[in-house]
Amino acid sequence: MRIWVAALIVLLACAPVRASEPTLTADTDVVVGDDVRVRLIVTNVGDQPVRDVAPELRYRLVERTPAPAPMIQQGEQYVWEASFARPPTAGQDPVIAIVRYRNAFGRQSSLPHVSVVTTGEAPSPDVVLTLTQPDTGSFPRVVATLSNGGTDVLRGRLVALLPDGYFTEPTSQAVEILPGRNLSVPLAVQRLGGRVVGRVPVGAILQLEVAGTRQAMASSTTLIVSTDTDPRTATPLWVGFVAMLVAFGLLGVALRVSARRRATTSSP
Repeated sequence: MRIWVAALIVLLACAPVRASEPTLTADTDVVVGDDVRVRLIVTNVGDQPVRDVAPELRYRLVERTPAPAPMIQQGEQYVWEASFARPPTAGQDPVIAIVRYRNAFGRQSSLPHVSVVTTGEAPSPDVVLTLTQPDTGSFPRVVATLSNGGTDVLRGRLVALLPDGYFTEPTSQAVEILPGRNLSVPLAVQRLGGRVVGRVPVGAILQLEVAGTRQAMASSTTLIVSTDTDPRTATPLWVGFVAMLVAFGLLGVALRVSARRRATTSSP
C-alpha cells in the first residue's frame, strides 16, 4: 500500500499544474490643495484572493508606505490614502505606486502603477509617450515611442518601471526628440534568475523641463510573452516525464522484491 501511495505522490508531482494567477489593477485619484493627497485604488480582478497587499507610494523623492491589507477577495477593492507636501513651483511630477502581494499559493508578486500630478498652471507637454509590443516570442521587448508635435527640440529622461524581479538596461536614459519627429526607444525586459514568461506590467515615465517648468508624462502596457514556439519550454515536461519513468521503474523493482520476499516467507 505504501508503494502505491508513493507512486501517486510522484504522479501528482510530475503532472503539470496550471494555477490561475490572481490579477490586480491599480488607479490613483489625486486632489491638489494645500498638500497633494493621493488615493490608491486597487481592485482584485482575478479568480483567487490575494494576501498581504502592501502598497508603496513615491512622489518627488518622498516615500509613503500605508498599512497593508491582510486580504483582498475576488472582485473587491481596497483604497489607501497618503499625503505629500505640495511643490513650491508649478509643474508636473509622477506619482509611482508599487503594490506587493501574495497569491493564494504564497507566491510574491508586485504591480507597478504610475500617473502624473499637475500643480499650478503648468503647460501641457508637446510630446506624446506611447508603449507598444511589436511582436511576441521568447525575447520580449516593449518600444517606447516619443512623438514631438512642437517646434523645439525636447530633451528629457525616460525611466522604465517594472515589477520586482524584472529589469531593463538601462533603466533610465537621456533622450532628445527633434521637432515634428518620433523617437523609438526599445526596452528589453529581463527577469532576475529566469526567463520572462506570462504577462508583465510595464510602465514608462518621461520627465523634461521646458522654459523652466517641470513636465512629465506616463504610459503603461502589459507585455505578453508567448512561449508556444520556444523549444526550451518543453524541457520541464521532459524532465517530469523522465522522472515519472524512473519512478515507475523503481516501483516495478520494489514490487518484484516484495513478491520474492512473500514467496520466501510463505515457503516451508
